[in-house]
Amino acid sequence: MKPYIPSVTLSVLLLSPGFSSAENVPDSHELHNFSIRSQSSGIAPPPEELGVYVVNSGPGLDTGCTFSSGGPLIISLPVPLVVSPKALISDGRIDPSKLATIQQKGVIGSSARISMPVFDIDSNANVTNTAPEIDIVSFNGKSLGTLQGADNR
Repeated sequence: MKPYIPSVTLSVLLLSPGFSSAENVPDSHELHNFSIRSQSSGIAPPPEELGVYVVNSGPGLDTGCTFSSGGPLIISLPVPLVVSPKALISDGRIDPSKLATIQQKGVIGSSARISMPVFDIDSNANVTNTAPEIDIVSFNGKSLGTLQGADNR
């Protein structure tokens, strides 16, 4: 059995217009990929290996159409322990005083990439008397930006 740090949480917050989108997180120095792929998406998930963590089913996935009253969609992603438990603080995060050293040694990168197929994101909708859809994506409580897409695609 793999030791796991507390699950990271990815949420897609379905909001009304008027909320600003978050700044994008750069993907330079990428080491880990978090892949959230639903079983009905038609896209095969990558094989899970060190540095690639996959969630392919569970709450928040395969939901069909979800409106703001049904959100946020919260997806838990268990991540195996990749550093010594001595480098962690009590809530499972890496001790900030040890982070730079761990990154310099190449154990972890400075950022991660999250990949998830989505459908029918109406961010560019042009419907009379209806504002476009705004879907804010956050990871462990930090806003990453908004989903972009079109009706029925």
